Amino acid sequence: MDYLSSEEDNPNILDMDFKKYQFIKFLLDDSSIREQFLGILPKEVFSSEKYHLMDIESCQVNMSPGKWLLRYLGNSGGRVSDLIYWFHKINLERALIYLKEEEPLLIIEQPEPDINVNEGERFSITCKASGYPHPEYQWLKNNQELLLEGEEQVLSFPCAKVEDSGIYVCKVFKRNADSSINVLLSDPATVEVLPCISSNLAGFSRQNSDQEQPNSIRTDLDSFQNKPKKFYEQNILSTNCPESEKIVIVKQPRSYGKVAQGSILWFKCIARASHPVNYQWYRNGRLLDEQTSTKLLVDELYPDQDTGNRKFQFFCKVYNEYDEVMSDFATVELSESDEKTKYVAEEKIAFLIANDKYEAYEEDLVTPAVDVVDLAKLLKSINFKVIVFRNLKLREMISAFQAFCRLLRTGSYAVVFFAGHGYECYGQTYLQPIDCSENLLPEESICTEYILQQMQETRPALIVLLIDACRKRPPELGNAQIEVYDASMGNNTVYGYATF
Repeated sequence: MDYLSSEEDNPNILDMDFKKYQFIKFLLDDSSIREQFLGILPKEVFSSEKYHLMDIESCQVNMSPGKWLLRYLGNSGGRVSDLIYWFHKINLERALIYLKEEEPLLIIEQPEPDINVNEGERFSITCKASGYPHPEYQWLKNNQELLLEGEEQVLSFPCAKVEDSGIYVCKVFKRNADSSINVLLSDPATVEVLPCISSNLAGFSRQNSDQEQPNSIRTDLDSFQNKPKKFYEQNILSTNCPESEKIVIVKQPRSYGKVAQGSILWFKCIARASHPVNYQWYRNGRLLDEQTSTKLLVDELYPDQDTGNRKFQFFCKVYNEYDEVMSDFATVELSESDEKTKYVAEEKIAFLIANDKYEAYEEDLVTPAVDVVDLAKLLKSINFKVIVFRNLKLREMISAFQAFCRLLRTGSYAVVFFAGHGYECYGQTYLQPIDCSENLLPEESICTEYILQQMQETRPALIVLLIDACRKRPPELGNAQIEVYDASMGNNTVYGYATF
């Protein structure tokens, strides 16, 4: 039958996946769906005579109408592609989801990152995605879902209002046949609707400074009085600029007050001028590299790693070849950390040693290598970089550990695991390399307190030190000199033993 597909990779209706077959049969057993489906079938495929035959035979052989119809179409040479074509014609998405191959969800057009419009203007935000089942869209403003009549890929604003300003994100999702849902979030679009400003603002000068001025102008002048002298002097240079060339900041960055550690903060500074302007953001007086747009995203703010300071001031310098002004300070203070504080590792790295073949001992240890392999798999599953060594001598252990410390960065998560022989002496734990003697001598071992001390100097966010070794005490050491290490056990340190 020439109206049917004959592609080799396109199975006959009767040969399709059993679950798909059962679901399509279930749909066609619904009389309303079946009537729509039969209504678009060509007469040469399904005539009125066949309609009556379906009613009669399905009753005689105790077969549902949907099953009879699929059997008839399959025996006539119908293929899955034909079902897809016919279900497309009646726009039955429930059937198509089961029959068509899934296509991955991809965002093919991201929203514009910065949209600055004047009050009353028309604008739109667009996010387009591809995939099958067809993507659906949900727009969010400042993390709140927008209740729209139609969730479309274009969010339109026929007449911009100041309250339309905000951060917009599009949530794109795809409902799959197995009931799973794929979700993607678009890049944020920062919308700034600039209020209408009367023309006399640009003419503000010292000559009319005694006259009553709009509140926004008086607020800007007051804010300059509260700035350090060096910033005030930079802005006072603006008075030497012709009024027509001056930069006016119409949107100041706002202060947040006290916020939780790990908060994500947005600051915005918008200026108007007769010539293009540049932006440069600062934190506590220090220039922030590559932060040269109207907005500043502070991703997960924590106390200063060097000073522990929890108070921050952000401001923006706006300038061009004619003028230069500073924004107001936006102040932020971080609250004390608590059990709800969210921490994010700069890097996660683990250092694992399994020593099981000791030169001075007749019997090999059984479990170190197995334990290290199991732990390495677990750590890799949570995105740790894992360094594994087996059967290291003293010099090799020291060199390997020093190399590991050089890899650590401030804010890292660091895990050290040792499985092998060890002992305890004067309150310190010692790990034995494979070339040690039976005498339990500190000079033939590496001290865990030394390891901890070296790791703390890199200021990691978290240290996990796990030791699977004996803690037996050595015999009297006589006049041996024992170095005691000052290893602080801060609130970022976890020290664990598996020993006997």
